[in-house]
Amino acid sequence: MKLTISFIFALVVLFSGCADKSFVKIVDNKVAKYVEVDEVKERIRDDGLMEIQINAQNETDEYKLFKYRVDWQDKDGFLIPSLSSKWADFPAHKNSNFKINVVAPSPKATAYQVYLSE
Repeated sequence: MKLTISFIFALVVLFSGCADKSFVKIVDNKVAKYVEVDEVKERIRDDGLMEIQINAQNETDEYKLFKYRVDWQDKDGFLIPSLSSKWADFPAHKNSNFKINVVAPSPKATAYQVYLSE
């Protein structure tokens, strides 16, 4: 019994250490009603900076304006201060796809959290 509990604990620690710290989160239920995030792409550019592209769509018959912000983190989970950590307005035209591209402020950025709100 003790061995089983230790094994399960070791698995939890292993998988939580490997868990991806990057995500896109809609923090406002109003935005969740009209924005559908289809895909998040990421790459390391030639200059060593991580770049992300969020592909999403406005599923309504109305022009919408929402806000987004990106928090970048280093390999240890510490926040890297940047201008993209402040809320920025973004338009979503009716019944259309849109892309949000953001570049990390430092080559030390290894993870990101994107927040969408109204």
